[in-house]
Amino acid sequence: HRLAEILRDGVYKVPEYQRNYAWEKQQVSDLWQDLENVGTAERSDHYTGTLIVKQMDNITKLGKTYKRFELIDGQQRLTSLTILLYCICERLISLGSDEAKKTAQNIMSEYIFDADTGIYKLILNEGDDNFFRDVILKSPSDEMTGRRATTVSKKRLKEAKRFFSDRVRPLSYEELQQLIGKVLNKLIAIRYEVGTEGEAGLIFEVMNDRGRPLSQLDKVKNYLIYLSYKNGDDDLAHSINESWGEILRNTASIDRFNEDSLLRYHWIVYTGESKEYDVHRRLKARLKLGTPDILSKVRNYV
Repeated sequence: HRLAEILRDGVYKVPEYQRNYAWEKQQVSDLWQDLENVGTAERSDHYTGTLIVKQMDNITKLGKTYKRFELIDGQQRLTSLTILLYCICERLISLGSDEAKKTAQNIMSEYIFDADTGIYKLILNEGDDNFFRDVILKSPSDEMTGRRATTVSKKRLKEAKRFFSDRVRPLSYEELQQLIGKVLNKLIAIRYEVGTEGEAGLIFEVMNDRGRPLSQLDKVKNYLIYLSYKNGDDDLAHSINESWGEILRNTASIDRFNEDSLLRYHWIVYTGESKEYDVHRRLKARLKLGTPDILSKVRNYV
């Protein structure tokens, strides 16, 4: 799907068990570099990754119907592109012409926020969503400084907006039109629908195309969900996701937090293995498919 199709017909909700916004300047810069490298010719599309989603009930308001998806993977890239589109709208409005303002209004209503229905196309998890709506998607870039970011993820959202704002501010209307065309019509993503959280874990175990490398904590969660799925226990997969969500909420406000250190210290307490640094590898060695009473052992570890 082109990004325009993905955002036009869908509403995406980041589940509470997923981590908050985590992209740093390097990943945001890489995305911008990708856009700069995209040509305008017909065959110059750029593959930008995979969105893993689980379809939920449709939303219908004022005669408009949107597909609704739980966004299991791909939230970092989709959040960053939404911020970029908003920065483009800000720049268009600042140009002052009726044509530029109309273009900004169309982008907002189609791909970011439908003012008629009050529907946002992207809904982040509880830790970030209010800040995302009220600051990132409402406050002009030069007014964000006074809006306090209380967590690492909110600081990263502000940094991403500042990065994109700085890049689009010098652009003319014609250059903005070209950039809009690249973002909406040249970026291609696979939208892959899964039936269960366990199925998503199975995919994560064999594929990772995220812009930010997976942490050990991510890999351990994905492996545990994979084991649950392979043993036919979707309730356990959901329980693992909820537990990881609690871990991420409890640590979200800790500055310079290293989740892999947390995982390693827990492993020392849990197993007594004080010299192990690759917990994901050791866990896979201890909990292999076919291990007797494996689901009970997974529950115990979680």
